Amino acid sequence: MAIVYVETNYLISLTLGQEPDGEPLLQEAEAKKGLQLAVPTICFMEATANVRGRVKEWMTHHERFVRERDQLERNRSSEVSRRLVEPFNDASILCLEYINSLVSDFRQAVYRVGSIATLIPMSKETIGDSFATILVPDRRHPDLILPDNLILHCILNHAKKHAGTAKAFLSGNSLEFGRDEVKQALRSSGIDKYFTDAKNAVGWLRSRPSL
Repeated sequence: MAIVYVETNYLISLTLGQEPDGEPLLQEAEAKKGLQLAVPTICFMEATANVRGRVKEWMTHHERFVRERDQLERNRSSEVSRRLVEPFNDASILCLEYINSLVSDFRQAVYRVGSIATLIPMSKETIGDSFATILVPDRRHPDLILPDNLILHCILNHAKKHAGTAKAFLSGNSLEFGRDEVKQALRSSGIDKYFTDAKNAVGWLRSRPSL
């Protein structure tokens, strides 16, 4: 038996195609009864907010391209303006296509992970631990509780309840989760492996004959 914990960045990397081995990790978890992929439920909310922000940004780009195209079309004297109309129109169309693709890919990522992974709920214990022990502090406001700190404590509390099981944590967010304090907390909860990319996590799983 083995557990691989993932966090928000895994959902985002699947959505944006930034983690080529993200899908193979899902396939491993789907195919092997002895492997459990685990993710805190708060990650889905954080990922949704992230994707929503990206959609808003791209809608802003789209609206700007449309405005600029309309302005260029009104210019009757400039040959350059006439030549720019089509590229700006194409850019506005591509923006909408990208937004639709982004939303579709995110829905697929959420569905795939949600249907395969074990979802770790937020608990009173997790909230209390997160306020009592800030392992991932806000650099400007050290007493502020960040989502990453809540996510980490969800994982730590779940891991402590599964002693004797091989456990690993996958996160490309090494700036926050690669901190020495975090790694020590992971080890103390029985999570001995920390991977920054899915390729190494998949390699570790495939090297375990018992799965």
